Amino acid sequence: MSKKIMIVDDEPDTVDSVRMILEAGGYDVVGVQSGRGCLNYIQKERVDLILIDLMMPEMDGWELFDRLESNKNTRLIKKAVLSVKSPEHQLKYQKRKNRLDSYFRKPIDIHTFIKNINEILGE
Repeated sequence: MSKKIMIVDDEPDTVDSVRMILEAGGYDVVGVQSGRGCLNYIQKERVDLILIDLMMPEMDGWELFDRLESNKNTRLIKKAVLSVKSPEHQLKYQKRKNRLDSYFRKPIDIHTFIKNINEILGE
């Protein structure tokens, strides 16, 4: 059974391009365009990894991350950030880095991205 990865990004083009990369790597991929969409989906379906964009309207990526971490049913899902922002200078990142499985900067290097995804998911 292939691992399922969720992409949470308000930009449909980003969801589509990351989906194509991950599907070519053998993963089952679902895309949602909001934090609320993510929370609703995972109440009904299992995912192995959630890739979270930081800059989204209504609920930003850090708020989504905190909600996932505070819920005992979703705490164990692997989580990574996919953002144009550099993590080094972000106080919000520093507070959460030990609980994140990875932080990917856009634009992504496809080979490094897939290699890291495989490592996160134990593939």
